[in-house]
Amino acid sequence: MKRFNFLLATLLAIVFSNGAKAEVQSPYKVDFNTTISTSEHDFRVASGWGHVVDYYKATWYGGDTYVSYSYSSTSGVDGSGALKCGSQKSVGMNYYYDEVEGKDTYDLLVTPQITGTSSIWVKKSSSQGAVKFYKVTKSGTTYTKGDEISVIIDGELSTSSFVKVSLPAVEGEYIGIYGSNVYLDDFEAASAEVELVKALKVTNQSAVGSTDVYCNAERKYTVTIKATIQNIGDLDI
Repeated sequence: MKRFNFLLATLLAIVFSNGAKAEVQSPYKVDFNTTISTSEHDFRVASGWGHVVDYYKATWYGGDTYVSYSYSSTSGVDGSGALKCGSQKSVGMNYYYDEVEGKDTYDLLVTPQITGTSSIWVKKSSSQGAVKFYKVTKSGTTYTKGDEISVIIDGELSTSSFVKVSLPAVEGEYIGIYGSNVYLDDFEAASAEVELVKALKVTNQSAVGSTDVYCNAERKYTVTIKATIQNIGDLDI
C-alpha cells in the first residue's frame, strides 16, 4: 500500500463557479426588506451590486478604520427594513492616544447598470448626515469612482423623516451611492441589467479521522472531510 499525506490547506482556495448571467429587470427595485449582511467590508446590498471600499489607513495607532454599516428591519420607510451608513469622516489616533483628524472616505455602494431614471429614500441618522452619488466604471471585478451626479432632493434631509432623492436618466451606468450618517431604503430604477454570479466557496474544512491516507489493493483510497460551503454568489440553495 502506498502512503499519502493529504494536505487540507489547499482546499481554502477552492471555488466552484459556473459563470455569470446578465438579467434585465424593468422596472427594478431593491426594497431593503431582506436582511443585508454587513460583516464583510465589501458586502453587497443585493444580487448584482458592487462595492467600492475606502478606509482611513492608520499611521500611528488604532488600526485601519472602515465605514461602519448595519442593517435594521424596522428603521426604514413605514417601519420597513433599511441600511444604516456610518460616518465617512474617519478619526485616527496618534502615538499619545489623542484623536487626530483622519480623512474623508468615499466608500460607495454600487448599483447594477442602470438605464433611465432612478431614486432612493434617505433619512439622516445624525445631524451630520449626507448622501452623494457618483458614476462608477467597472473593469473585471474592480469598481472605480467617477464624477459626481447632480440629484434632486424632495425637501431637505432630516433626522425626522425619509425624503426621496431622484437621479437623472442614464444609459447603462453603474451608480455609486455615498452615504454618511444616513439610512437608505427603497431604491428604484426604470431598468437595470443585473449580473447574477453562480459561485460557491469551500471554507473551514477539516479531516474526519486521520490525515494519513492509505491505498487499498485496488489503488483506491477514501478521504472524509467536514467543510463549510459559503454561497458567495446568487445560487438558490
